[in-house]
Amino acid sequence: MSLTRVASLTRALLAWASQPGNERFYGHDQETVLHGVLEDPERQGQAPAAAWLLGTWRLASGQAMVLQGDAMGWDVARSGISMLRASITHRWRRQGPDAVSPLQLAHAALLGGALGEPQEALLGEMLMEMPENLFGPQDQLPLFVRSLYLLREGRRPRFSPRLGPYMAVLHAWDSDRLHFSRVMEEILEHHLERTQRGEFAEPAFSLLPSEVLMTKVVRTELGMQWTKVEHPLMFTNLMALQPRTPWPREPLAVALGQLTAPRR
Repeated sequence: MSLTRVASLTRALLAWASQPGNERFYGHDQETVLHGVLEDPERQGQAPAAAWLLGTWRLASGQAMVLQGDAMGWDVARSGISMLRASITHRWRRQGPDAVSPLQLAHAALLGGALGEPQEALLGEMLMEMPENLFGPQDQLPLFVRSLYLLREGRRPRFSPRLGPYMAVLHAWDSDRLHFSRVMEEILEHHLERTQRGEFAEPAFSLLPSEVLMTKVVRTELGMQWTKVEHPLMFTNLMALQPRTPWPREPLAVALGQLTAPRR
């Protein structure tokens, strides 16, 4: 069943990324909006949504390239991750944490942390600073991502039923490698379930097992053991083809960051 679902998601992502209408709306139109914001900072209110939409387009279209065997698609996908981070940062600095979606923040932090976005630590700080009352009952993934950042800093996360299936990861944190691997496989099964009508339903987020990749990053940094996770999401071209270049500099993300950068 999992293998069939991954194949279906792959076809859906490739189809979505090949639609000229999607490229026009999510790509070209949002670039036009952002260039307009840079020319007229009074229009900054349009920036976060445009940057997010553009980021999801580049993330999805870049993954589509990789799925078809072109590793250079990672440059496109990674520029998209930088745009997601710029969107969240812009909204947080101008409007405060109340205006930020915990799920969007979690996705941007997960992807940045999993793939090595140079400024992803800033997103982790935001998650750890976000007031508890801003997390709703649907925010199991954001609460899990926050827990990963707390563990990364050597702090103890809260064990709460609000984590849903992700609480099993925290309970298994110090267990043997085989058990922990099985828990991560269950998390990826949950990931697939949530591609129907959940936090992984958008094409840009459906196929990349970012929660497992970020967990590996954290455990590796802490000097903990890791073992292979056997699941179809771990055996697509997104896992087989690695980026061949350093993280690309995204001029639009840099320019948006400068609009809201704290004055020295």
